[in-house]
Amino acid sequence: MQVNGNTLVLGGGVYGSTGYGCFWYPSSYQLNGKKMRAYFKFKFTSIDNSSNSTSYADGFTFAVVSGNMPNNPCGGAGVNIGFGGLNYDSVAVEFDTYPNGGSGGRNDPANYNHVAIVKRDNNTHGASTAMGDNPPCPSSPPGSSEGCAAPGPITWLEDGVEHTVRVEIHTGCNPACNNCGSNPQNYTLIKAWIDCSSCNDLTQDYSSTPTISHCFQLPSSMNNVKFGFTEGTWGSTQNVEIKDFGIGFY
Repeated sequence: MQVNGNTLVLGGGVYGSTGYGCFWYPSSYQLNGKKMRAYFKFKFTSIDNSSNSTSYADGFTFAVVSGNMPNNPCGGAGVNIGFGGLNYDSVAVEFDTYPNGGSGGRNDPANYNHVAIVKRDNNTHGASTAMGDNPPCPSSPPGSSEGCAAPGPITWLEDGVEHTVRVEIHTGCNPACNNCGSNPQNYTLIKAWIDCSSCNDLTQDYSSTPTISHCFQLPSSMNNVKFGFTEGTWGSTQNVEIKDFGIGFY
């Protein structure tokens, strides 16, 4: 990983058991009782024209983690994408470019790039975590479920085109997460939009239907949080650029 001006570069040809990394902003911020809104752009410069999304691997995450986490931990390589194995309460938006399926994999959609909500250092879709189950992914893409989307075409993330991302976390929700901000309960709604239009204004909520969303209970360890990016690969390298990042807690 390296920072060039306002661009974070992930990957860079490192592979195998050392092919992973994490970039954390060092300060912690109050999340409980607030809304978090974030925006950034990303581009995979390793363009995949394959028919099964297997030329490059494995992807990256935008992660929000417990505020008491030190500034240097990271998860594992390969299918973990630097998030699996992090060992702290956390929630992330995963941008996965390699299909790791059932046994020994991550229950990824077959042969499709996908984006998903994952929690508590576990990026297996549908798995039970200490923060509740991860949302499952559609097994036969293209398609979407509430917390996972593989809309197609097959390598839609790895097209060398700049993609926009908007992420919001709303706290103080009821158990259905359809009433947030004024509830004494600790349910939390995370929403993410991919390829959104005019979505960089962080002073107000973004009103369109999100690409993915997920309702979960916020652990007390995440009343204050840190945030950053994780990345991993194994036998197939990749390069991704992240730029124009902005975040606010309101």
